[in-house]
Amino acid sequence: MKDPGLIYFVANLMVAYFFGAVPGLISAAMMCGYMGLGPLMPGSAFEHTSQNELRIFWTALLLGSFSIIIGVVRARIRGEAVKAFLARQSAELEAGKREQTELSLRESEELTGLIVESSRDAIVATDEDGGILLWNQNAESLFSWSAQEATGRSFAELLGIERGGLGERVEALARDREGRYVAVEMYIAAHRGREGSIWIAFLRDITERKAWEEKIQSLNANLEQRVKERTAELEAKNAELEGFSYAISHDMRSPLRTIVANARFVLEDEGERVSPAGRAQLERLAGAALRMSMLVDDLLKYARLSSEGVRLEQVDLSSVAETAAADVREEYPGAKIVVTPGITAQADQMLMAMVFTNLFDNACKYSKPGSAPAVCFGVKEHEGKTVYFVADEGIGIDMQYAHTLFQPFQRLHAQSEIPGTGIGLANVRRIVERHGGRIWLESQEGLGTTIFFTLG
Repeated sequence: MKDPGLIYFVANLMVAYFFGAVPGLISAAMMCGYMGLGPLMPGSAFEHTSQNELRIFWTALLLGSFSIIIGVVRARIRGEAVKAFLARQSAELEAGKREQTELSLRESEELTGLIVESSRDAIVATDEDGGILLWNQNAESLFSWSAQEATGRSFAELLGIERGGLGERVEALARDREGRYVAVEMYIAAHRGREGSIWIAFLRDITERKAWEEKIQSLNANLEQRVKERTAELEAKNAELEGFSYAISHDMRSPLRTIVANARFVLEDEGERVSPAGRAQLERLAGAALRMSMLVDDLLKYARLSSEGVRLEQVDLSSVAETAAADVREEYPGAKIVVTPGITAQADQMLMAMVFTNLFDNACKYSKPGSAPAVCFGVKEHEGKTVYFVADEGIGIDMQYAHTLFQPFQRLHAQSEIPGTGIGLANVRRIVERHGGRIWLESQEGLGTTIFFTLG
C-alpha cells in the first residue's frame, strides 16, 4: 500500500477506543512524527512535497481530534455502564436485605404467636381504652369465650375485673362465660408503639393454690388449737408431777431421817450391847438410808430442771466455779482445783453453780487412788464457737461407754467402789441443753477425762 495514512488512522482510533484518550493522543503524536521523519528514512513511502506536509498536518489534526472524541465517548459509556452496574448491584442487595428482613419479621411473628399460644397463662392484649385485641387459647379455656367473641369487647366488662397498673401483680376473681368466678393472679405489662400503647395482661389460674392455702390455714388454726390444748395438758401434768414429787420427797424423807437417826441412836446408846455383826448391819442400814435420801434429793433436782425457766444474764463463770470449788474442797481437802479467771457467759447463775458442783465433785470422786485430785476449768474456741471444759487427771474411762454417762442411773462402777447416785451428770446434761448447748467428753483410761460443753 503506497499510502499508509488510512492504516495509521484506523490503528489510532482502535488505540483511543480500547485504551482511552491519553494513549490515543500519544499514538497520534508518534504516527505524525513517523510521517514527518519519513523522508529521512531510507525506503520511506513519504516524499518531501507540499502535499505530504499538508497531509501530515491534517492527519495529525484528525488523529488528535478523533482520539479525544473517542476517549471522551468511551469514558462516558464506561461511566454509564459502571453506574448501571452499581445501581443493579445496590438494587439486588437492597432486595436481599428486604427479603431477609421480611423473613426475620415473619419468623419473629411466628415465634411470638407460638409463645403466646403455648403459654400456661391466659394472655389478653388490650388497647389503651381496654378494648381486647388478642385472646390466646388459654384465655379461651379459662373463661370459655372464643377469641372471635372476646376480640373488640371491653376487658373490664367481659371479665368483671379492672385492669391493674403496670408492673403490679394482684390477685382477683375473674368472671367466666357462665358467670362463675375464677381466682386468678394478674400481671400487667405494656408495649409502647408509634400508634399507641398495647397493654398485656397475664392471668394465671390460682384456684387450686387458693384451695390449698385455705386448707393449710384451716390446718394451722386446728394445729394451733391442738397445741394450746396439748400445752395446757402438759402444764397440768407437770404441775401434778411437781406436786407429786414434793409429796414423795416429804413422805420419803421423814422415814429415811427416822431410820438414820434410830440407827445412830442404837449405835451410840446401845453400842456395848450390840454385837459386831449387828453394828455392821446398823451401819449398812444407816448408809443405805442416807444414800436413799441423797437419791431423792437428786431426783427432785432432775425433775425441777424440766419445769423451771432459765433466767439468762451475764454471769462471771469463773466466780461461780470458784465458789463451787470451795464447797467441793471441804469434802476433798487435798483437791487442787484451778479456775481460769475472767470467763463470762450469758447463763443462769444458779443452774451453772449446780453444773460446776457436779463436775468438780465427779472429777474428785474419780481421781487416782493415792493421788490428790487435780481439776481445772477453762475455755477455748472450737469451730468458731466458745467451748468450756473441766479436765481432770483421774482414772479415766473406756470411750465405748462415754455415751451412757449422761443418762440417769448409768454408772460404770459399783456403789462399794465409788459411791454415787448416777444423777449428777444427767442433771449437768439437762442444764446445758436448757441453755441451748451440748455436752460431750474425751477420756483415756489411766490418763483422765475432759468434759466439754457449750452454752447456746
